[in-house]
Amino acid sequence: MSIARFDKQAQEWDKNPQHLERSKKVATTMMKLCPTLNGRALEFGAGTAILSFLLRESFNEIVMIDNSHEMVNVMTRKVEHAHEQERMKPMFFNLDEENWTGEPFDVVFTQMVLHHVPDTFKILKRFAAMLKPGGRLFIADLHSEDGTFHDDEFSGHNGFDLNELTKLLYKASFIDITHENAFVVEKMRKNTLRHYDGFLLMAQKES
Repeated sequence: MSIARFDKQAQEWDKNPQHLERSKKVATTMMKLCPTLNGRALEFGAGTAILSFLLRESFNEIVMIDNSHEMVNVMTRKVEHAHEQERMKPMFFNLDEENWTGEPFDVVFTQMVLHHVPDTFKILKRFAAMLKPGGRLFIADLHSEDGTFHDDEFSGHNGFDLNELTKLLYKASFIDITHENAFVVEKMRKNTLRHYDGFLLMAQKES
C-alpha cells in the first residue's frame, strides 16, 4: 500500500474493528512475552497509535513515528484529546531513508509494517542502532502467505518465513529470539473468507 493510500485511509482507520482487536492481541502477547516492559519505547509505523495507546501505561515515554502525514495528524489529535502529550510523542519520520540520531530506546515495536519495507535487513540494523544494549524489539507481522493478502499493486513481502527472519535478526546483532502466533486477519478474497495467521516475535539487542 502506498503512502498516498495510507494518507487517504487515516481518518477512517480506527473505524475498522479488526485494527483494534488485532492490536489488543499483540499488546497482550507482548506483555506475556515480557512482563517487565518499561522505560522509553518507539513504535515504528505507528499509524493512528492504536497499539501505543494500549501499551502506554507500561512506558514512561513512547515516540510514535510514521511516514504518513495524515496518520501522524490523526494520532496527534488523539494524544491531545487524551492529554497524553507528556508521555506520547507523535512524529513524522521516515526510517527507511533516515538514521535515528536521537536518544536510544529500551523497546522498539512495530505491527504489520515490516512487510511493507523493501530492505528487511537494513531496517533491522536501524532498529538495533536505536536500541540500548539489551533493549528489546517486538515485531508483529504475517507468516508467509500466498500473495493474496494485498492488492495487485503491492510490492512488499508476502509475509515472513520465521527461520529466515531469525537469521537476519542474528546478523543484525539480536539474540534470544522467540515468537508465537498472536493474531489472525480475515479478508474476503474472490468471494471467500480467507484467514491469514500473524506472529509476534521478540528479540534482544546484544549487550
